[in-house]
Amino acid sequence: MGDILNSIADFAIDLQRSEIDLPSLSCMLILSVLNERNGLKGTHKISSAESKVIDSLRDHCTYNPDAQNLPHLYSRVVNLMDPLDSLCKHMISRLQQAILDHNISVPTQLFHLFPKPASPLQMANQAQL
Repeated sequence: MGDILNSIADFAIDLQRSEIDLPSLSCMLILSVLNERNGLKGTHKISSAESKVIDSLRDHCTYNPDAQNLPHLYSRVVNLMDPLDSLCKHMISRLQQAILDHNISVPTQLFHLFPKPASPLQMANQAQL
């Protein structure tokens, strides 16, 4: 668990150093929720929502007077997205491993976080590709 806490602390330090404003942080967090989450349906709707959030972030960084005082705000937010996404995936992976190792039952509200195991037919089709 120590590596996860260290990763969270490192990301928190990077986030604090980046000095992004609250609207930009909000857009970043919404994008992290929408980005490649298991269990979300309607991929066209998700792509549309992602595009709208990105447009909102770009408009905020370009036209908001407070955001204009923060140089390179858009690029700082974009640069934080990959580490945030990696951190989320790592945490879900560690949670899955802990559940498997300790036979912990997962609340039904959290099922959507975990990738669904591939059926033998799906694995055979992937092997042929």
